Formats: sequence, structure tokens, C-alpha cells
Amino acid sequence: MHRLDEHRELEPKSLASVGRRFPNWGTFSVSPEGDELRQAKALAQKGLCGYCECALWHDGVLPKGGSHLDHFIPRRTEEGKKMLFSWDNLILSCERKRTCGRRKDDKGVNRAKILNPLRDDVETYITFVLNAAWEVCAVPRPGLSEEDKERAQYNIDVVYNLNDPGLKSDRMNRFCALCARMEECASSAEAGAEEDDMYRQLLDDILAGEFPTSMMDLARERIEMGLPFAAEGGFDR
Repeated sequence: MHRLDEHRELEPKSLASVGRRFPNWGTFSVSPEGDELRQAKALAQKGLCGYCECALWHDGVLPKGGSHLDHFIPRRTEEGKKMLFSWDNLILSCERKRTCGRRKDDKGVNRAKILNPLRDDVETYITFVLNAAWEVCAVPRPGLSEEDKERAQYNIDVVYNLNDPGLKSDRMNRFCALCARMEECASSAEAGAEEDDMYRQLLDDILAGEFPTSMMDLARERIEMGLPFAAEGGFDR
């Protein structure tokens, strides 16, 4: 989870007038204009869920039913009704029922504590670690004040459920897939290859796939601490 770039250049021109042409969100969402907006948000978010960063695109295609446009400020609220068709209030979310956009809109959530990836520097609150149980988990970033630490934990556990078992499993699978690539970089460095080129390629691999924020956190830790990567889907601690 990270702060999302606005990419206003991708905002469909039709969005400025849809409020006058469509009586409600339901009618708009199944229209060609609604599909155009989903595609634009997918492009702005590099094909990833704006919350958990799982892949929404498959071979460059956004499948129907695999994602939804989430109103960060819920459309059931008075403020949300005014921002029904606002680019600044829309995040393309995955369809997991217990996480992300679906979870955030539970009525019991304290909205004053929610981190907004369209406005807040989420990475300053939340980081990712590999724990003793071999799970890639979201945790509050070290060094936070007690107030900010509590807010980070609230977003991890209550608002977005970022440590849902399915999410932890998917992040671990992604990390295991990257381990061989990381091992290759470490071996090439020992053989005298240009480290800058190797790690630039590794960075490209991470940013091109799922869960880039968590993968960058894990890779950065290994590289900065000089810790070795194991060749078979894991690493030596």
C-alpha cells in the first residue's frame, strides 16, 4: 500500500458531464463511460488494487467482475454524494470481501483514522516484514509516535485488513518467485558484474509485478543489510 499518483492526464473527458447524463451510480457503472473510467484508473494504478496492490490486470486486460471503483468517501454519505463522479475520490479496488475497499466501508470504521492512499503518504505509516512464521506481514513503521503507531495498526487490522491470510499467502508467493532473481543478483555481484545494472533490473522486476511496496521493503532490507538469499524460494536469515 502506497500513496497513489493522481495521473490527472488519464481522467476521461466524459467524467465532467456524466453527472448530468446518468441518474445514479448504478446506471453509470454498467455504461461504456463507466468501463472507460475503470480502464483509466487501472492504467493510473499500473493494473494493481489501490489498497493491497494485488494484480487486477491479466495480460493487460481488466476482466469484468474482478474489480470495482471504490468511493474512498462512501457514496452513502452526504459528502460522498457530492463526489460521486470525482476522479479524486475513486480508487480501483480488488473484489476481496474481507479487505480493501469492501472492508473499508464497514459502518463501524472510524473514518477519522483512515489513511487515504490518494492523499496520505501511507509508506510513512506502514511497512512490510517477513516474520518468524514465514509470512509477509504489514506492520507499523518503526520510529512512529504512539499516536501514529496506533493509527497505522488500526488501518492494517480494522480498515483494510492487510494481514488477511489470503493476502499474506499471495505476498509470500510473490516473494518466493523473486528470491531466485535476488539470488542471481547476489551471485553476479560476487562474480564482479556491475551491481548498478543488476539491481536496476531487479527493481524493474519488482515494480512490474504484484505487491511492489512490500517486495521493495523486503528487498531493500536484504540488500542494505547484506543478508544472503537462498536459491530455492526462500533465504537464509
